[in-house]
Amino acid sequence: MLFNEYLENNDLFGTINGINPYAFINDNSNVGLAFMFGDRTVSDNVTNLDIVTVSELIIERFGDKWNSLIDTAITDFKLGSVNTVVNESTTTKQTDSSGNTNNLNKITGFNDIELITDTGVTAEDAKSETGISTKVNSKYQLNLKSLFNNLKMIDKTNIIKTVQDDVTSYLTIYIY
Repeated sequence: MLFNEYLENNDLFGTINGINPYAFINDNSNVGLAFMFGDRTVSDNVTNLDIVTVSELIIERFGDKWNSLIDTAITDFKLGSVNTVVNESTTTKQTDSSGNTNNLNKITGFNDIELITDTGVTAEDAKSETGISTKVNSKYQLNLKSLFNNLKMIDKTNIIKTVQDDVTSYLTIYIY
């Protein structure tokens, strides 16, 4: 059986997406796969299994790899944000304070009523502070479909090509 005949009778990517949704799977995924690799022969082992089992085997083998193709960008660039809420507030604070300190240590002589200054410290303190504080809070709602859609065209194409190559090499026999 040729691969394009198999795909006409079985919704391979629809079943895969039903089990584990992937951002790169769309309505034309089966058509694209049939167009690129439809003339290859499907392995007899594949034709003996139902489409759900085949899809589960594909996900088991390649699922982590496919997730990693998209997931790496999400932590660095927030490309997967459906919407972004940014709260920014600026606070200006000014403080002026001044003070005088006068500490005198006085002593008296033996049988003397008057106190005389022995040691002491006099200090004047003036302090002025001005500061601006800015606080920014960001809230992102992430979605892998948005991430995939926001990637550069070359990155999207590379991901789709990798997925198509994985599925085709797993299910078909390449004879030329």
